[in-house]
Amino acid sequence: MMPHPQADAIRLGYLIAAASQSARGREEIQAAERRLLDLIVRGRFHSARAVKVYATAVDNAVWASLKDAHARNLYTTYKASGLRELCARQLLDRFESDTGAKDRPPGLASWAIAGVGRGAVGLWRLTFGR
Repeated sequence: MMPHPQADAIRLGYLIAAASQSARGREEIQAAERRLLDLIVRGRFHSARAVKVYATAVDNAVWASLKDAHARNLYTTYKASGLRELCARQLLDRFESDTGAKDRPPGLASWAIAGVGRGAVGLWRLTFGR
């Protein structure tokens, strides 16, 4: 008899919750939050990057909670489930509401670099193009 997909999702949900609330999980999430706060200070915060940071923290916590050979199959199932992104998004939503963090809009420097690049191409064509 095949296991029910919903039962697998519930089991993985418990696994993620237990791993995230463990001492190692709390350390991983706190380290992720410190990294995100550093990105805010440097003006480089982006929610897409933050989701990846949190997903990595959750991955590390789950992996630390699984130590035997059987756990590799469970970890593979966890990675394929998409629950890591859901958990990371929930952590990000809480972080954004706690800190007021917003995505950094493209700055003047990125627009200037793009303009210089277009100008250089135009100058190249004028000088060497036919």
